[in-house]
Amino acid sequence: MEAYLENGLPNKIKHFLWRAAHNSHPLRSNLEFRGMDIDNRCVVCNEKGEDGGHLFFKCSRVTSIWAGLGMSSHCEHLASVESAREAVRYILGLPKLPQLTMAVGMWTWWSERNRIREEGKQRPDYVIVKLIECYTGELVQQNAKETRTVIRTVQKWQRPAQNFLKINCDASFRRETGEGVHNPG
Repeated sequence: MEAYLENGLPNKIKHFLWRAAHNSHPLRSNLEFRGMDIDNRCVVCNEKGEDGGHLFFKCSRVTSIWAGLGMSSHCEHLASVESAREAVRYILGLPKLPQLTMAVGMWTWWSERNRIREEGKQRPDYVIVKLIECYTGELVQQNAKETRTVIRTVQKWQRPAQNFLKINCDASFRRETGEGVHNPG
């Protein structure tokens, strides 16, 4: 995965994307393909053929959510790709913020789909959009804090001047208190 995703997303979302790229989520069409006798209609909109392309990019509810996030053009492109791997590759090629929004959006939508399947309750689209925006914002802030660099001057050992004795010992210094600390060993 691209470096930003490696540092910017929780492992659960990275794992989700990996499974999406390998088409291994238990979508109804995947379960049917594996021999399960199941109604393959979309849990959300009740249309026939719940596969990854439909659930994440073509379902009437999800297109409304992508529109609310300002991601309709990406959604339209992703609805036309031929494979799950190609879809994830496209997402990983996006600039940082859209990439993060798409990844969080797909993961949130998958969670919402499962919530609908298990509880039969649907939250309004604007609530899901807000959840995605808030979680994406939190991840951006967290990533910004973690990637701030601290500039330090690197001190290298230098040979002491002639007729000067230098003794190395095991100790440390606490900058906050200005104290030296002996480390017996």
